[in-house]
This record gives sequence, structure tokens and C-alpha cells, in this order.
Amino acid sequence: MNTNSKEKDVKDEIIEAIEKVSEILGKPLTNSEIEIEDLVCPHTPPGKLPDDRAAVYSFIYNGEFLKIGKANKKSQARYTSQHYSCKAAQSTLAKSICEDTQMQIHGVNADNVKEWIMQNTRRINILVKCKNSEWATGLIEAIMHYKYMPRYEGRNTVLESGEVKFDVDKIVNYLEKYDLKEFWNTEKRKAGIKEKKINSIPVLSNDEKEKLAGLTLFEMEIQLKKIIKEKLDNENKDSETYKELCLWIIKDWGGIRGSKDDVLTMDLIDDFLSVENDEYEFNRIASTSKIASFKRPSENVIYDSRVTFSLNWIIFSQNAGNIFFPIPLYQSPKRKKAGLEELIRGKYINEIEAYSELNKLIKSISKKLWADCTERIENLYYTEMLLFAIANKEMCKEISEYKKKMKSDDQT
Repeated sequence: MNTNSKEKDVKDEIIEAIEKVSEILGKPLTNSEIEIEDLVCPHTPPGKLPDDRAAVYSFIYNGEFLKIGKANKKSQARYTSQHYSCKAAQSTLAKSICEDTQMQIHGVNADNVKEWIMQNTRRINILVKCKNSEWATGLIEAIMHYKYMPRYEGRNTVLESGEVKFDVDKIVNYLEKYDLKEFWNTEKRKAGIKEKKINSIPVLSNDEKEKLAGLTLFEMEIQLKKIIKEKLDNENKDSETYKELCLWIIKDWGGIRGSKDDVLTMDLIDDFLSVENDEYEFNRIASTSKIASFKRPSENVIYDSRVTFSLNWIIFSQNAGNIFFPIPLYQSPKRKKAGLEELIRGKYINEIEAYSELNKLIKSISKKLWADCTERIENLYYTEMLLFAIANKEMCKEISEYKKKMKSDDQT
């Protein structure tokens, strides 16, 4: 096999893998059939692929394979130009880079992505000339996919591998600047909110109401969660009191009053709490997950639109992941106007897996964010409350500032 660059490491690995696998299969590829062309960084896109050749091409950035593909004489554009443009084909390297939130820190966009690819990536082409070139390129592409797991060949759609990955440290570092008590007591301060909440709670004694009335909004919220959990635990799920408490959590405490069918609501709650395979029905999840959070605070959070809104912005702005949580249908006018969805561009976790992934992530965040407080680690609602409290003001403000900066950068 002929090579034409002083940089041998990656190419030597590729050559060795091709030789070993093809030999094991009883059809070894020889030097006369394979040529490796190394377009070192920065590089110029290759010219026409010879009619008698097929090729496997790859793009490498900072040691990571971004894309690996194959081409022949019938797909010249794929080989020479398409991957340098967002609009040249449905799936291109350029388009994947522009949709990758972790790449946006480099200022890459549709207008400059071709130049960025040429200036920042190393391209290695494996040219194949043999009788069964289509079979050979298919084998080589498969070998390289398996060995190098390119960023934009399946791994960017994280759920395909059954594992969603987030950089928890980045999320925690971002959240550490906020004081939960302060934000809860200010953001939730509304005329009469405490008195209204306390008086609406069913099966609450006058003594319990008096004790809650003497607390701050933050302290009241925490004690309320503990009191309601205890009452739910002491009731049979078929009792009228249990039903009354569940409906209070959803309608009075949570402010969700859309459904008039209480029997259906209770059936949905029962089904939701009985899930054993981590696949939760997304329909009305903002309601059903409230009950799960009250009953199992060490395992479950509320799948709330504010919580997921804040989390999505943090993941995006801190480059803490490349996939996001679907947001329940209702969004306040302020959050809609912020236009976070325009930045995320529809890269969401599958709805049926979203709740279990949210619980896992909040649990991981809580262990680090509240490392010195067992109470807050064991009760996931502390982290959930913080994300809820900062959504409407802090998150919307940051998104607005980010968009203004993007617009200013584009104009200059």
C-alpha cells in the first residue's frame, strides 16, 4: 500500500486493520489495490475520483474522526464537494458541524463552514482499485466505523447506542452561582400565594397550617413536600383521601386544570407509578410526574416545562451535550418568545425515554451540586426547584443576549 505523508500513526492503524481483516476473510487486499492519500491539515478538497477507483474518505479534527464515508464514479460530488456544504445533500459533514452545539464555540456557520473544514481538518482518502471495489470499500468503511466511531456517523444521535451522555460537571459549574433559597423566595413571591396554597391543602390540620404559615416560601415548599409525601404513603391508593391529595397536587399546587376527567387522571397516575422498564408515557407527563416526585423524591422529579427549558439552555450554552429534553406542550409566552427551540433545532431525546433520562441526570447533578448536604442529594426536588426558579428570568435573559451577540457577529 502506498502512503504519501510523514504522519504515519493513524494511517498505519488503518493499513494494519485492513490487512488483518481482509487476510482473515481469505481475500487479502494488496499494495497494488489500495492507495492511501493523506490531505494533511489544512487541506484542499480532492479533484475528480478516477473512473477506475472507488474510495473511502474520512475527516479528522483534533484526533477525532468526524465522518467516514465511501464513494465511486457515480458519486463524484459526494467525494469532492458535498461534505463542504450544508445544502448540497441531506446529510453532509458541514451540516452536522453547523448543527452541533459543541462546535458553535468555534463560530462555525453555514457561510464559513467550508473554509473551517479545509483549515481545521485532516482528510484521509483510501483509494481502491480492484475487481470487487464496491465490496472492498464496504468492508473498509465498516472496519473504520467500528474502530474509530466517527462523531457524525450515529454517535451524534446518542440514543441509537442506548446511552445519553451529558457533561455533568459543566452543568454543575454553571448552577453553582445561584442561591436556591434566594431565588425561590423572590421568583415565587406573589400576593397571597402562601395563604392560598396552605388553605387549599386537603386533610391538613389547623396546627399544620399554622406551622406552614410561619415559614418562608422556600421553607414552606420543602415542608409541604414532606407532609404530603407522608400522607400519600399512609393512604391506600384506592382511598378517597389519596385521590383528593393527587388531584390537589396536580390542580391546586401545580396549576394544571385542563382535564375534567378525574377518573382518567387517576388511571394515568396509577399506570405511571407502575412503570418498571423506564419507558414513561409522555402524554400529560407534567401532571403524572408530579405525583411521582411527591411519592419518590429520591428517584423522581417533576417533568416540568420550566425545568426542561432551563436544563436545555444550560446544556446548549455550556456545551454539556448534543441532545436535549422534549419540552411539554405548554410554554409561557416569555419562554416561547425566547426561541430556544430555534437554537436546539429539534435534536431531542425520544419522548418515551425522556423522563428516565431526566431523573438520571438530575440525580447526577444533585450529587455534585449539593456534595456537602445529604438532604439535598437524597431529595431531587432541590435541584428541580432551582432549575424551575431561574427559567423565566435568568434563562430568557441569557438566550436574548446570546442571540443579540450572534446577530452582531454576523453583521461584522
